[in-house]
Amino acid sequence: YLGNFGRHLSRIVRVNACAPGPTECLSRRTDDPTGRRWPQFSMDLGRRAADGTTDFHSVEVELKKRLASGLFLDVNYAFGRLLGFSDASDPVANPRSAHDWGPIADQPKQVFHWNYVYDLPFGKGKRFGGALAGVANALAGGWMISGLGTWQSGPPLTISSSGQTPTGATGNRADRLA
Repeated sequence: YLGNFGRHLSRIVRVNACAPGPTECLSRRTDDPTGRRWPQFSMDLGRRAADGTTDFHSVEVELKKRLASGLFLDVNYAFGRLLGFSDASDPVANPRSAHDWGPIADQPKQVFHWNYVYDLPFGKGKRFGGALAGVANALAGGWMISGLGTWQSGPPLTISSSGQTPTGATGNRADRLA
């Protein structure tokens, strides 16, 4: 088991985002009370906050076969989950909204690694060509094959919409119905 907790991580809080409303934020009049606080600046205007949090939990298994009969093999598997707040928060009223908490795409949920080294059985003292000597042994003996690989799951899928909704927001996330 491996666990890690991150606290007081840097995040951006968008202080110039619009409150939800019936009209898209950029289309609101400058005197609209639900509009941006400073219309001359973009919605991405923000401040740094050290209120980010992450929680990581993982179970890891490794199998290793030491070099014997010409084969070395190492295989490992990890099942982990990294949760945290998004690095930029939209809700002005509540920058630590539960809507910004969830899986972080940089950490795959499942990872399977393998690597091997195989000493080929050719050359002096080996199974094949044990009687080779000189140049023939130098060309045919002492060869190895090795390889490595990784299989891993992809990033979590966040269902979203880029169109305007009745609240006037864009880039919306899906919400489940109770």
